[in-house]
Amino acid sequence: MGGATDVWDEIQKDEYLKQIITKKENPDQLNPSHAISATLAVSEQLTRLTQGIHLLEKELHVQVLENHEHLVSQATWVDRLENILANMQNNVQRLLLSVERLRSKVVEPFNKLETQTVMLARLHATSDLLRRTARIHQLTKRLSNSDVVRAAAIINELEELCRDVDMTGLDMVQEDLRLMRTETQRVEREAEHLLSSGLAALSQSDISTAFQVFQSLGIQEREVNLLLENILSKIKNTSEKALDIQSLNQNYNQERNAKSKATPGRASGGTYPGNITNFRNALWTGWEQVLTSTIFTYCCQIALVQKVLRSSQGINGFTSGLEKGSDIAALFWSQINETLTKLLSEAAQNSSFIKQALEGEYPKLLRLLLDLHKKLQADPTTSGIYPNPGDCGHQFETAYLSRSIARLLDSVHGMFSSEVPPTTEQVDNLIRTITNELSVSLVEDALSLTVARNIGKAMQLFHVKAEQMLSVGGEATQVIEPPTTGQLLNVSVANIVFYLMTQVKRVVTNMASSLPSASVNELNKSLTNANSLTRQILAPLVSSVDDSVEAIILTMHQEDFNREENSQGPSPYMRELQTFIQRVVSVYLVPYQHHQVVGECMQESASKCLELFLRHVSLVRPISTSGRLRLVNDMKQIEVALAPLCPQLVSLGRVYRLLRQFRSLVEVSVPEQVAECPLLGELVPHSLALMSLFSFAPPELPSPHQSANWSVARLSKWLDSHSSEKERLELINGALQKYQQTVRNQNKETFHPVYPIMMQMLERGFLHISQNTS
Repeated sequence: MGGATDVWDEIQKDEYLKQIITKKENPDQLNPSHAISATLAVSEQLTRLTQGIHLLEKELHVQVLENHEHLVSQATWVDRLENILANMQNNVQRLLLSVERLRSKVVEPFNKLETQTVMLARLHATSDLLRRTARIHQLTKRLSNSDVVRAAAIINELEELCRDVDMTGLDMVQEDLRLMRTETQRVEREAEHLLSSGLAALSQSDISTAFQVFQSLGIQEREVNLLLENILSKIKNTSEKALDIQSLNQNYNQERNAKSKATPGRASGGTYPGNITNFRNALWTGWEQVLTSTIFTYCCQIALVQKVLRSSQGINGFTSGLEKGSDIAALFWSQINETLTKLLSEAAQNSSFIKQALEGEYPKLLRLLLDLHKKLQADPTTSGIYPNPGDCGHQFETAYLSRSIARLLDSVHGMFSSEVPPTTEQVDNLIRTITNELSVSLVEDALSLTVARNIGKAMQLFHVKAEQMLSVGGEATQVIEPPTTGQLLNVSVANIVFYLMTQVKRVVTNMASSLPSASVNELNKSLTNANSLTRQILAPLVSSVDDSVEAIILTMHQEDFNREENSQGPSPYMRELQTFIQRVVSVYLVPYQHHQVVGECMQESASKCLELFLRHVSLVRPISTSGRLRLVNDMKQIEVALAPLCPQLVSLGRVYRLLRQFRSLVEVSVPEQVAECPLLGELVPHSLALMSLFSFAPPELPSPHQSANWSVARLSKWLDSHSSEKERLELINGALQKYQQTVRNQNKETFHPVYPIMMQMLERGFLHISQNTS
């Protein structure tokens, strides 16, 4: 190995020999050692090569000497390998010979079998062609003498026979093929004529026969598509003519000319812009003809076609956009709606006269469409096939509703142009507008509901305008002088609002059988505004009346109920109260015509007056026996005083029953009888009974307001703001506790006899409250 390394180093040191054993990474790159070769002579290069070869031979000799045993062993194995390879070659040769013999045995039978197979296939094809040819001859002989259905079946079989077979060059069948094509055209024409006549006569048998022929010919899909296209095209042409402004103008002029000829000497008029009524009549007449005649007829035809197809074999996915199993009538109806919607929009864009007619008389447009749908539902042929009326023409609904609400609101604004309330004649004009709007909206529930809401908005505006005219302040609430100008104005406003409500309610009642329930509810909801406005006007007036009534009732404390006298008539304050209430009702309340609201307000006022009266009766002290009789008589006279406000005091309910029961308690002269009242706590509040017991007490036991240094008026206001029975009992308890402390401070041995009765009643009152709370 050391020698080999030396030889290698020596070659590496020689720049010329080094370039021979060095591998170039880039063949295109110029090796620097080439410059050395270029500078050496050829003899010099040969000398160096010879030296290099000598070195290699020397090294090779050294290696052979060192590894001769290994080399000899390798040479022996090479000989053995050559022998093995020779044996393998002999075996391969024998295998190839065997394979060749086997191949000869397989290939020859295969070639024979393939030849026989080809012959058999050709025989089979020839036999099938002969069979088809014979059948074609047989069928074409029957073709000319067959009816259209049988001929279609024969043609279908002939097409099956000719399918997937090339008969070019077969002269014997060319005449038959020409006859088949001729008969196919004849059968198609007859089937189309049969379909046309069947559709015109709505004959299901003819239509069924025609589609049976189409099915046999394999053109059913094409014919259905063609039928739909033709019908839609006819509908479109008819609709365009009905909406064509020039056509309408021509028809109108022809009518004018005919009338002019019939009446000689009459000057000819202008075209439709001068007579919009005639133009619109012509427009609606033509459009009604399109819907109720043309479209209805075609809808019946398509419905019959669908029925025939479903009864035979169903629908099989037409190329017109129908998916498998879908409904051609539904698709047809949808396409009609799309077509009519587009044509109406285009007509409105092209003519302002048509646009005004469609928008201004949208309910008529909608009614015609709904009439068509009702007619389709009523006809046995189309019943249930067209489930919805479609949305044709709905693009004009918004414009119509805008005009509708504008008419309503303009009527209201015009009624309030001056400072005086509207008159009944003006309200009647508004009612006529409302009636007209409701009447034309009856064609559809949704339209009727929207119009009802618009009417509600108009009535809301009416109430807002009326509310803005009201007189407020002291002038409108005074009840001393004769009615002021402001009060008379408020009466007029309230009455005209009530008149409007009454008239609208009458309209709703008259049209209740025609209006949908949702529209009726919407209109009834708007009527509540009249009630609220009347209440708003009456509220401050009634409040002023209540204040005056309270002021009159307060004067009972200025009278002496402790002196003994035999007076049978009412007390002076009661006479004043009766006179006041009678005057208020007749002068201030009767002029209001909304008797229901006025009656409710007067009933509320009567209830307040009665509660206030009972409260102050319980506060009167001291009272003698004759004084009690006077109070009892006043409690009878209060019914007479309140009769103008509430003729049937029984309708006041609890407060009236309290008056009757409390009257019996005031009449007794022994406090124990008050404490033993069976209705105490249920009808008669403990606080009211306790207040009345103070009238049996001496001055040392002051009433709650006296104990608190309040006036009677202040106590009354406190009771108004503290309606809780517990709070009132606590106020009374404070007065009793103060009396107890006074007695103790004065070192008295006993309390007044009424005190323990009041304490027991007070405890029962608190116990009753706790039981009801739990």
